[in-house]
Amino acid sequence: MRSLIITILIITMIGCAGRQSYDASLSDHERLFRSTCRSCHRLPGPNRFDAGKWRDVLLRHQKRTNLSIQQLQEIYRYLCEDSTLQFTDTSNK
Repeated sequence: MRSLIITILIITMIGCAGRQSYDASLSDHERLFRSTCRSCHRLPGPNRFDAGKWRDVLLRHQKRTNLSIQQLQEIYRYLCEDSTLQFTDTSNK
């Protein structure tokens, strides 16, 4: 019984180590996108929307997630890498 438990633990550790090396290959922006957005729904691909639509989607989700403007900008950079669109804080308006 003890050897079975040890075997299961070893297999689990090997599986987790594989995921960590995969996550280490992600950019910080992509990691933030994945960790934030997948907590509520399946992840859409970056090419699902154009830059303007992604801006609208992210601003709409800000109210539900309490993401800061900086975090929104980081996610946006991942989704639209070549865009220079900037966010402004509209939460107090």
